[in-house]
Amino acid sequence: MKKLITPTCLLPIIAFFLFVTSCGDDSDMEENPFGDYLEIRATECEKIGSVLQIDFIVINKSKKNLNVRVSPISVSDNKEKWYRLPGLTASFGFGTRASTVAHYLTEIEMPAGDTAELHIIAYDFDPADEATIANVSFSVGIYETDRTFVMKDSYEKTGLKIKDHRVKSHGVQTNDRYIEYEIQSCKKTDNDVLVLDFIMKNLTGKSLSNVRLEVSDIYDNLGNRYIWPAYQIKCLTGKSNIGWQSITDIPAGGTMNGTVRIDDFKDNASEITVYLFLDADNYIFSDNIARFITIPVK
Repeated sequence: MKKLITPTCLLPIIAFFLFVTSCGDDSDMEENPFGDYLEIRATECEKIGSVLQIDFIVINKSKKNLNVRVSPISVSDNKEKWYRLPGLTASFGFGTRASTVAHYLTEIEMPAGDTAELHIIAYDFDPADEATIANVSFSVGIYETDRTFVMKDSYEKTGLKIKDHRVKSHGVQTNDRYIEYEIQSCKKTDNDVLVLDFIMKNLTGKSLSNVRLEVSDIYDNLGNRYIWPAYQIKCLTGKSNIGWQSITDIPAGGTMNGTVRIDDFKDNASEITVYLFLDADNYIFSDNIARFITIPVK
């Protein structure tokens, strides 16, 4: 005789299933201390150059315009290393790096319903390349546009997996996720002059004004260092080329052709490493050093 399975008999099974489901991975679920005002979500945690960059989106959930202030508190890793001010910065705004950097405080006005980008950067992060997990905390103050105080609280995000796509040898380690570099050639001439030609591509979505490039360090695979005036840097479209520094503009989506020239390059050296310092008037690079690492000399 067959037994019918009644809805009442299914209740224990359903209850068990709901219990198991509720005990699953809740790493994407976190307490929101800002109620109906803000929603904050972590989107990226990545090593770029010598820094760790942790990205968030911040959504104004309220029905009014708000002034939002952010101040970084700390970043830590699974090797029990802590990074605090002044080794942290926050960049907060609409679109890629729209705001200015402030070590202690960065503030924007957020229209109702809008989404902004927040970037927390820890400098000189994990030089031994041992950390795999990061934690971050920062304070958030919310005000009405007439400066009336609404609330202030801290936000913490733990257990972020660190991505690391950096080039470690025989290539370019970029200083920013939205800047690409390509080595065109690296050749030694008959009169012992090394010429390294490269292309820098602007993928930030905005035109970059007064991009300054300076050589921070140059050395070869034999340990020889080359000090100014033994080198020159030049941008082919540069507004100013004075040997040790070049200044240029790079349109959105555009490229810049650059050259590093080294006089009296050593005979037995077969690779060159060049560190370039960069900054710009209207953009915040994640790291200020682009690294051309162990580039073969032909």
